[in-house]
Amino acid sequence: MHKDTILVSCPINIVKDYAISEYIRAYRDQTHKEKKLLFADNSLNDWYFRYLKWKYPEIDSIIRTPMERDLTGTIDRAWEKIITYAYMSGIETIVSIESDIIVPPTMLERMYEDILDGANVVCHYVPERGGRAHMTSLGCVMFRRDNFPRGFSLKDSPYNFESIMYVGTDKEYRFIDGLYDWIAHLDYPDGGEELRKVWGDGYR
Repeated sequence: MHKDTILVSCPINIVKDYAISEYIRAYRDQTHKEKKLLFADNSLNDWYFRYLKWKYPEIDSIIRTPMERDLTGTIDRAWEKIITYAYMSGIETIVSIESDIIVPPTMLERMYEDILDGANVVCHYVPERGGRAHMTSLGCVMFRRDNFPRGFSLKDSPYNFESIMYVGTDKEYRFIDGLYDWIAHLDYPDGGEELRKVWGDGYR
């Protein structure tokens, strides 16, 4: 595997299928060419798994992950398998882009520059009053695989994957200024029928 290969990944479910074609298009348009796309499908049966493999040749791999009783557990099991995949594939850099998040063509390139500069975690944030900011979970975050050990598991941990990403004082974080405005979140607001961006105007 090329040293600069980035693993683009996230848990997916058929309920987010409305955004997948745009997600794939944004992935295909990335200026950073050394990349692989992995989905961790937790749909109730394997129909969606087989459908994605048939429709989108851009997807390098799809793995099946269990649906737990709660969403947090489902996400944790998916990310355990994603990190195992990265170790087995020799990929050192992973980016979580959630399945309804659409990023601009230079996104991977911009984030990877900070990884090469020594950052362990590169993420976007939401500005708040008073000049402060808070991280916005796993929507768009790049991190070094080695932040997590081989065989990584959260089953006996007091943390979930979303929180453990930001636990510890030894990690160097980089916030990308303006990233909140560059990416788009696709949804059906207020239960309506029209798919549109909930926030983010930068993606074209």
